[in-house]
Amino acid sequence: MKRREGMLIIILGVVVLAIVAVLARPWIGSGREDQKEQREIAESSTELSLGDTVFDSAMHPDLAVSNLGTLSNAMFLSGDRLLIQDGVWFHFVDYQTGDVVTVGGGGEGPGEFRLPFQAVRSADGVVVWDLGLGRLTFFSASGDYRNSRKLDPMETLRSPMAPMVAAFSDGSVVFRDDSISVMMVAEPPSGVYREPARYIAFSRDGSSRMILKARGSEVVHRKPKHAPVIFGHNVLESRLGDGLVIAQTDLPAIGFYDGKGDLVQELPMPGSIDVSRSQIASARETAIRKEQEDNAWHKKQGVDRSRGDNLLSNSVPVNDPAPPIDGMFADLDGRLWLRRYRLPGDSVVRWQAWGIEDASVKLVLRVRPEESLRDVIGDNVLLHVEDALGVDRVLVQRMQSH
Repeated sequence: MKRREGMLIIILGVVVLAIVAVLARPWIGSGREDQKEQREIAESSTELSLGDTVFDSAMHPDLAVSNLGTLSNAMFLSGDRLLIQDGVWFHFVDYQTGDVVTVGGGGEGPGEFRLPFQAVRSADGVVVWDLGLGRLTFFSASGDYRNSRKLDPMETLRSPMAPMVAAFSDGSVVFRDDSISVMMVAEPPSGVYREPARYIAFSRDGSSRMILKARGSEVVHRKPKHAPVIFGHNVLESRLGDGLVIAQTDLPAIGFYDGKGDLVQELPMPGSIDVSRSQIASARETAIRKEQEDNAWHKKQGVDRSRGDNLLSNSVPVNDPAPPIDGMFADLDGRLWLRRYRLPGDSVVRWQAWGIEDASVKLVLRVRPEESLRDVIGDNVLLHVEDALGVDRVLVQRMQSH
């Protein structure tokens, strides 16, 4: 009898300790019920829309800003300063006063560029990766040239077009290497597969280290072509401090990793999006049109990639439901912005702003499909739009209640 009572006491003690441990744990990757609750909160959050215009590049007195050639990039650098990249030119603009500092231009001298492939925000300015010169160039947030250094990532990266996706405070930069490209493999896998993505950091001295791996875009391959799966899953990334946020859209959570690649926190992935038959048909028509245009272009180059009327796009698989998100970035206020997956015919695009510390949705911003959201700081939203003549414009507008 005493033995039974002793066993009961031990079992009850273990149960109590387990309950206490669950209640006391920090929120790092909650269970499925917690994630479901967070998704419901996200869907019911107050929606905001765009209001007053604070800045319009088309109205700027400097023609280099008002008459952009091709907008390559745009981002906030502080509460009153933004960057506009127009090819090899970089405009550091005070969007409150209109003051502008323009740097860059074509060439090989300090602060000049041949093929500026990416520009990313650093802890105190901007880093530009020039693919043509194999060089990194560092600017302050006000546009002052700081330094540059040569980098030959091809000894480590498998893809020559690997994008630079982050710059850390110690001067290291991170590239996303989509390590298996069907254009570079003699016998690529047949059927549907996920391209693996490696995140590789290069230090000041040129040494490299792999931070982590992820599963990239869903691709279908049938010789001699490949094409993305319709409504396919992908991997998205953003820098946050000296770490990376990685969203693999087929997983139930978004991961926050430090500079060593260790997982430190998770947020619940929003729910998948149902797809209608008409949206599937529209997406397939778009894929077929792109494939036909691609075949025509290659034929002009003397390469016949067509297979008669047997277009790959006619049989490319479709994901239904569609992935939860197709865009992500972290702003200077430490919020994580997630764009709900855009489907054909959508008249509104919704961005969710997540607070990271309490893992909650702070707001949902509505924008039109023709408005490309580039960045946010406070209540100011940075947009890329085209005017009636197709000329690129950069706008800063305030958020307001919908």
